[in-house]
Amino acid sequence: MIGISILTLALTLTQSTPRLSVQLSPQEREGLLFSREEEKFARDVYEKLAKKWGDRPFSNIQRSEQQHMDAVKGLLDRYGLQDPVAGKAAGEYVNQTLKQTYDRMIARGLQSRAAALRIGAEIEDMDLSDLARLTKQTSNAEIVKVYSLLSKGSRNHLRAFVGALSRIGESYKPFKITQEEFNKIVSSPMERGPN
Repeated sequence: MIGISILTLALTLTQSTPRLSVQLSPQEREGLLFSREEEKFARDVYEKLAKKWGDRPFSNIQRSEQQHMDAVKGLLDRYGLQDPVAGKAAGEYVNQTLKQTYDRMIARGLQSRAAALRIGAEIEDMDLSDLARLTKQTSNAEIVKVYSLLSKGSRNHLRAFVGALSRIGESYKPFKITQEEFNKIVSSPMERGPN
């Protein structure tokens, strides 16, 4: 359901007025560009791990990450920003920190299914932290709406990965979001419906 609402939002944004005269702050521009790459990063990692482990969380969430990418792309198009992932293959990023993190996470995630599931939880943990920071840097209602939908998806993805880890007797300790926020997320049900 979240995938459908994000996809609908992405299509609405790309079919709307292509460029707005609204001036984005440098932080808003950088935030959107980073968010587009970070969603690609997540999709690329999950795609690679899905090929190795054939695990349902990876393949399902990989598709969701593509929808997240599309939603952010709608904003890039709407505000006339150049797409940083255009023409980039899996594992290729403008942001070199993401590139290095991709390489490290793939190396770890290919070692075992448990490591791969833990990588998934780490990515969603990072994403939630980054989205909270980016949301604080804007008052633009469209950007806040997209970040809110992406956060909702990341909370659901975190629940899925932590649940999969729990089923094999493993646990996850957050390193970006607080333990309190983590506990609140994983102890609550999957979020449904559009925001």
